[in-house]
Amino acid sequence: IRSLRDLVRLFYIFRREFWLAFAGTAVLAVAGAFLLPPKYTSDARLLVKPGRENMTAPIEAPDRQAIYPQSTTRDPILDEEKMLTGRPVLLQVARLYLTEMAAEAPREGWVGQLKGALASARKAVGGAVGKLLSAIGLAEEQSEEESIAEKLAARFAVTHGPGSNVMELSFTWGDPVVAQRVLKSWIRIYLDERTTVLGRKPLVTFYEAKVRDSDQQIESAKGLLRSRLMEIDGTSAQERLDALTKRLNDLNTRRAEIAAALETRRS
Repeated sequence: IRSLRDLVRLFYIFRREFWLAFAGTAVLAVAGAFLLPPKYTSDARLLVKPGRENMTAPIEAPDRQAIYPQSTTRDPILDEEKMLTGRPVLLQVARLYLTEMAAEAPREGWVGQLKGALASARKAVGGAVGKLLSAIGLAEEQSEEESIAEKLAARFAVTHGPGSNVMELSFTWGDPVVAQRVLKSWIRIYLDERTTVLGRKPLVTFYEAKVRDSDQQIESAKGLLRSRLMEIDGTSAQERLDALTKRLNDLNTRRAEIAAALETRRS
């Protein structure tokens, strides 16, 4: 094809095939638009100030600087995105999603029942295929919670502009209500996890547990020492200290009496 004339000539030569391909493409596009499940996206924006426990707020919060000058240091929002899409937060979201789906009422009408049956069949087929792949060593065996977590992670996206502290979140799902509910749960779990991490609460709990363990070890050692002293009929350090204290008190009392007697004789 060297010119438009060659293209027009080819069109008239293969006109029947062109119209067949055009009609097939149109039919496939219309069928896909009507048969494929719809997808809805729930969006949210968070303004984050890194390194502070209580400085995560919705974008509508006033009097907050959204853009900071760029620097050569590492972007701290990347760490926030890692925490937002990390495994601890993701597993909690998946666990909450499974709990809500189990507590959800069954769908009404034959359309809802048909969709529920198709979803159950698709879930069963996916589980069987996963078990087969894990049996032959092509994939790792996953629990239902882990598989749902991977599915949710594939539908979730988080971005932010260069130099901006605003994280833009989006979650795509077939049901708009479920999409909005999952995104709200995701943000709430992320904020709780962030507050826990920045508040150093696990560190305080760790040291408190270590102090309790040390106290228990000291009490156990004291108990073993007392039992051993009773077995050998020995004298403990406390008893020796009490005896020495009593003797010192007696000596001080005797000294005071002798000093008083000498004073009486002199007078």
